[in-house]
Amino acid sequence: MNIDLNLQGVPMREKLEAAVLTLAGHDSWVDQLIEHTHKRSDKLKLFKVDLQSEILLSGDPQTYTYGNMDYPNPEILQRIHFLLDRFDVLLLPVSNASLVWNRVLLAHTQCQLNRPLIALSIDINPIAFIDLKELGLKDFVSAPMDTDELRVRLLSAKDSIRLKA
Repeated sequence: MNIDLNLQGVPMREKLEAAVLTLAGHDSWVDQLIEHTHKRSDKLKLFKVDLQSEILLSGDPQTYTYGNMDYPNPEILQRIHFLLDRFDVLLLPVSNASLVWNRVLLAHTQCQLNRPLIALSIDINPIAFIDLKELGLKDFVSAPMDTDELRVRLLSAKDSIRLKA
């Protein structure tokens, strides 16, 4: 039996679109990531979704306060799922400052999203992602991020969700 492993005729996905779910404390880091990614690849497009924007928060005066920080209502992802469904993958920056809110957010979301959720680690120990994965996080990527590695991980996460359906 002869198996042809020549993949030259197999089309690769042209573009992958991901929403980066940001908080105010992540703005500069996320902006740099988006700029860096778009300079290095036209096959991966990142779109910033500010979870604290007035448009997304309108009609929901509730916030989650931890320490001296106010965060959006942990049910925000459920409220904006219609917006998030246009993306292939969702990226969630996680830092030491946002870790508690990220846990609460995932506990409220609990696999109700139609898209895989990947964490972008901002100076955080990988051990912190064990419980986040149990709460529905698909994977995580640590900085510094290689654009090609990020794209491959996002494609893998997207394909694994599609295969379950």
